[in-house]
Amino acid sequence: MYIIAALGQGWILDNTTRVPKPAMMLGYLAVMAGLFFGLIFCTSPAGLYTLIVLIYIPLAGFLVSMMPLRVQSVGGSSGSAFVVAFMNGLGNIPSLYTAQFFLSKYGPRFQVSFGICIAFTGAAGCAVCFIWYFQRAIEANTRRIAQLRREKGMRNEVVNEDVVA
Repeated sequence: MYIIAALGQGWILDNTTRVPKPAMMLGYLAVMAGLFFGLIFCTSPAGLYTLIVLIYIPLAGFLVSMMPLRVQSVGGSSGSAFVVAFMNGLGNIPSLYTAQFFLSKYGPRFQVSFGICIAFTGAAGCAVCFIWYFQRAIEANTRRIAQLRREKGMRNEVVNEDVVA
């Protein structure tokens, strides 16, 4: 499910130049928060399982759109490689604290644990807004050039303009 969602979201992000990526990321986070609220109030085991599987769809969109947003802010291949390595390293951090949130005393419905997940989702939204504030000119320039390349590419023309940080 996650792989299909990531591929679909990647295609959407690649073909959508009018909507800023941070705005899309905030939308994905809002959907994730709503699904976490659903996990808190759902009483059916099948419903819980379904919601957990559905959370991976906006998560895929968020993660797929996060990487280009980070990479476009650095220059050169060394900076881009560092960002990719840093982002891959961030994937290991949740293993440090999630064991403390999903304790057996909160089971079987884990309402407190999912509430903490909502708080972390809100913190991620604040981080996206913070980064968007500092990268708004670069992000807008990236979208403008992508739209120009798409329009010129349909006419078999070449655009030599590049994003300048």
